Amino acid sequence: CGKLFTSTSFSFVLSSIYAIFDEYRQTFVIGRSGNINDVIIDITGVIIGIIIIGGIIWIIRKKK
Repeated sequence: CGKLFTSTSFSFVLSSIYAIFDEYRQTFVIGRSGNINDVIIDITGVIIGIIIIGGIIWIIRKKK
């Protein structure tokens, strides 16, 4: 359980940092802008993905 929590936390942090960096990078592209709402949407997607994968892992472990 500890190993799963560690990888989940690492995935969340890495994905969140990437979302922030990507929005910052977009401020340098003509016609684009960085938007905090997009960061929130990306992080929400990360959370939903973690919940879905966690549910799948839980179901697989429960069947064993």
